[in-house]
Amino acid sequence: KAMFIEENMELLLADSLFGVFDEDSSGTLNFYEYMHVQQAMGLTTPEEKLNWIFCAFDQDVSGHIDVLEISNVVAGMFKMAGMEVDKDKIVGCVSEIRYAVDKDRDWKISKEEFVNNGMKSKFISNMLTGPIEEQYAELNKRKHKKENSEV
Repeated sequence: KAMFIEENMELLLADSLFGVFDEDSSGTLNFYEYMHVQQAMGLTTPEEKLNWIFCAFDQDVSGHIDVLEISNVVAGMFKMAGMEVDKDKIVGCVSEIRYAVDKDRDWKISKEEFVNNGMKSKFISNMLTGPIEEQYAELNKRKHKKENSEV
């Protein structure tokens, strides 16, 4: 963890990003967690990011994200943004996301609904295009620059 943060020290995102991907809170990234980081850092379009977020948080692999899984998406995005995970804020965000994304109002969001309507949610749109996204893009740019200098 220290090495990861040291390499990206100037970015506040590094510690938050590490916390999101360190799923077992071990303080280290196992191979599976590390591959998630690598995959996520290569995403560029909102559609790619929404697709990845959906797959990462469809924990029961049902092809739908239910209210509990939406709560986990929101909590994960809070962590990634370095924000305090507050239950009242999560409930508000879950309601806003569900209203914007769950077009058939069945309390389950399909992958198609999430990818096609995700940017209609103010919360998701802000998280994917706001200041956190700028820090993430800078982290990704530095990663590629470092890889190119090592070749």
